[in-house]
Amino acid sequence: MTIPTVLTKRLGLRYPVIAAPLGRGATPQFLAALAREGSMGFVALMHMPETEVRQMLSGYIAATGGGESFGVNLTFISDQTRRLDPALEAGCRIVSLWQGDPTRYARRVKDAGAVVFWTVSGPEDAARAADIGVDFIVAQGREAGGHLVGKAPLMSLLPAVVDAAGGVPTIGAGGIADGRGLAAALMLGACGGLDGYALCRFRRERQPPRL
Repeated sequence: MTIPTVLTKRLGLRYPVIAAPLGRGATPQFLAALAREGSMGFVALMHMPETEVRQMLSGYIAATGGGESFGVNLTFISDQTRRLDPALEAGCRIVSLWQGDPTRYARRVKDAGAVVFWTVSGPEDAARAADIGVDFIVAQGREAGGHLVGKAPLMSLLPAVVDAAGGVPTIGAGGIADGRGLAAALMLGACGGLDGYALCRFRRERQPPRL
């Protein structure tokens, strides 16, 4: 079974489900298992020493089959150029950005021919996405775990973000734990779901996401 959306077609996936950055839990083996099932996930670069980013990402690329089979995530609580540049040089071609102003980082990613995800808290940021060069917006509801920018419940936030995005495809994040949540997000205009809980369960049970 496949669920075709803009997300799956652009990234060559079977399911419009992506694993959120799970800190140190996003191992090469975990992301490789997702890739084999037709999904993908992100690894958080903040947990990698700057001097080891390229070497560590080579293990992810080898395990998943390439820099297009998983994504890297950057949190802008400080300058991240010394993590972004070696990630792009290693061959990573999907980059997720959040917190702070992503403009100059998005430009570097696009210049490298990579895909840009940007996590937003509301329609104000979404309205800027096209000008910045973002390929996919992640609308984060306040139900999301871990680090949080979302301030409103996802199902009330999604329509406003989709409307403000100016055609930039939008992914829902926060509280999507099964196929019903994903279906609801798709009905509200999302092209996929960014998931932590269900994909953690997949990691434990070695079963594909139940859609």
